[in-house]
Amino acid sequence: MPAIHLARLKQQSAQLVDLFEQPDRFAYELRKLFELYADRTHRPGQSGEPPSLLMTYNLPKPVLRQITSDLQVKAKSNPEDGLTLANRLWLDSNLEFRLLAASLLGMIHVESPEIVLKTIVAWCGSKLDERLMAIVMNSGLARLYQDAPDMVVEQIQIWLEDNDLYYQQVGLRALISIISVQEHENLPIIFHMLSPFVRKANMKIRPDILEALSILATHSPKETAYFLQQNLKAPDNPGTAPLTRKVLSNFPPEIQEGLRTSLRGNI
Repeated sequence: MPAIHLARLKQQSAQLVDLFEQPDRFAYELRKLFELYADRTHRPGQSGEPPSLLMTYNLPKPVLRQITSDLQVKAKSNPEDGLTLANRLWLDSNLEFRLLAASLLGMIHVESPEIVLKTIVAWCGSKLDERLMAIVMNSGLARLYQDAPDMVVEQIQIWLEDNDLYYQQVGLRALISIISVQEHENLPIIFHMLSPFVRKANMKIRPDILEALSILATHSPKETAYFLQQNLKAPDNPGTAPLTRKVLSNFPPEIQEGLRTSLRGNI
């Protein structure tokens, strides 16, 4: 792996972005650039992140960051070409290619948002690892939610109602990406979708449920406390009390006391 000289990297990135409207050529030159900066000595897990299920070049962070930054202007002014390029990059089963594709998807604003949603659904059809799923949701879906919130909520509901645990997790990660926005108008719908998982859920997706509840408790503490209290009163709810105890510290002190009272009544 050569040392990174920022001026040289910027020049290489600019030359690459000039191929924005030629997706196959872009992918070819991108691979050459990634191979130039690849760290062949890196071992999975060394960076502290869980190892990817995909092949990876283990690039220094400035490389992908520079290319992503240079793509933004092109993506905003040429959304259709941006979508074409994103789909081309996704075809390469390599982590960095797909990370760049997901970032690119979050940059574009097309007249027909359903096209972007169909792309996200198709990408999620393959089993994504946690890092890749997070960027697809946080970049692509969160951006789309600004343009078509009802469409996104409907798709999340479809994922959550799927019998496959993987798609339930996709739905929860998607939900987390949209509730991370401070101001939210769809709380009743979000609480409705979360209810079955708060009452009873597979242990594998419990961390995702806890993350969603923690965000909601921070952004909308009164509404979230009421939601948990209602679920504590519901029948067949073995998961509600443990989850409530886990997220208790995310609430303001005065709301914590009310939830403790509800928990005592649930024993």
